Amino acid sequence: MQPGSGTARRLPPLSSHIEVESCARCHARRVQLWEDYAYGRPLVQTHLPRLLDEGLYHADGQIQAEVYVYGSFLQSKMYHAGVTCSDCHEPHSLHLRIPGDGVCGQCHQAEKYSSTSHHFHPPGSPGASCIACHMPATTYMEVDPRHDHSFRIPRPDLSVKMDTPNACNMCHTDRAAEWAAEQVRAWYGAAGNGYQGFAEILYAARNGTPVAERLLVQLAQDESAPAIARATALSQLQRYVSPVSFNVVRSSLKNADPLIRAAAVGVFEGVAPEERLSHGTGQSPREIRTRNDSTTARIASKETK
Repeated sequence: MQPGSGTARRLPPLSSHIEVESCARCHARRVQLWEDYAYGRPLVQTHLPRLLDEGLYHADGQIQAEVYVYGSFLQSKMYHAGVTCSDCHEPHSLHLRIPGDGVCGQCHQAEKYSSTSHHFHPPGSPGASCIACHMPATTYMEVDPRHDHSFRIPRPDLSVKMDTPNACNMCHTDRAAEWAAEQVRAWYGAAGNGYQGFAEILYAARNGTPVAERLLVQLAQDESAPAIARATALSQLQRYVSPVSFNVVRSSLKNADPLIRAAAVGVFEGVAPEERLSHGTGQSPREIRTRNDSTTARIASKETK
């Protein structure tokens, strides 16, 4: 537990996300590329997780369609701090390690975060629950509530701007988002972005605003943003490719994160094949054409003989 912050830090730091990726094989909205999967290997060798696409996620990254939990967890500060699935969930019994808010109290001091000065609700009420505010649930098939695992700060101000859901109005259904936004301002001052500060950028891209390309380039290059959000920005640049954005896409082909590399490759679908090969191999289009012509000539010569 770190003095003063009321929040724990993992020591030593997590060296691998293999445990989370092992769970993600089932707990993710993803495309399976092939079946030769072995636990302990990176997920993306066999599966390609879906990005924060319209219709699956709201513009701020909150769950919308049935996307399970991996995509939202990748957006969280918890994931980037080294929290793993088994820190909260017992993998064999499927129960939480500690019931209720106790599971959050493993890393967050109750004296600070379970106090009315933090949540401003009567102790023991639904509004005082960590999960109610930071992991709101969406019910699928009318019987299956799924909690959003991005662990975000409620942002009713974004609901006013872009009609995204927020935890406050999920409880206070008789109130408008404007009321909730004003209440948050009264309690905490100006609303903070939280860890997920990309909502307005993805919203601009979805609505085709004139500044969308510039904002997407900005997000794609933002190393402090979650990789899944940066990859989503790259995927959206397919609609806005210009010399400026294309340079960012090209440099992203060498990024350390596989989601970012895969998204960058996807942008090249609209590029001529020779240009695609050029960026993938490092050869110039002219060198590729010469090589292809030479190969074609050799094949033709063999067929003639």
